[in-house]
Amino acid sequence: MPKLSNEAAKKANEAEGSSSREPLPEGKYRVRLLEVESTKSAAGNPMWVWKFEAENPEEHAGRWLWERTAIQENTMWKLRQVFDAFGVPADTDTDDLIGARVDLMVGQTVAQRGKMQGKIVNEITEFLPASAPATLAAPAPKPGAEIPF
Repeated sequence: MPKLSNEAAKKANEAEGSSSREPLPEGKYRVRLLEVESTKSAAGNPMWVWKFEAENPEEHAGRWLWERTAIQENTMWKLRQVFDAFGVPADTDTDDLIGARVDLMVGQTVAQRGKMQGKIVNEITEFLPASAPATLAAPAPKPGAEIPF
């Protein structure tokens, strides 16, 4: 049976990051898609569970966020929002999206059921395309220099 060495166990016990149960502060996060699991909702409907890892802001890098999208007529708007954020059509295989980045607007809410019932948890309120990284401004042309077009 596998067991961590004493040194590895100490590091695991002291590690910060994705295992934290504290909710992330509300705001915008750059995330990377880690996996999409096909499962069933509590009502027995088909559902996908999207798992993301925060990359930015840096102080929250490594934290995980999840989105559950039921595959039903009245939830197609949410699936469209997710696929639009990735910039792909809805018939894209989710395996092709693993590792891709999007921005998420993250809020906080009180869990209504499950093991976290009554506790403050994160909720993804909006999926957005990953915003362009900051770029340096082009140097100003020297006086009298031609501007190439």
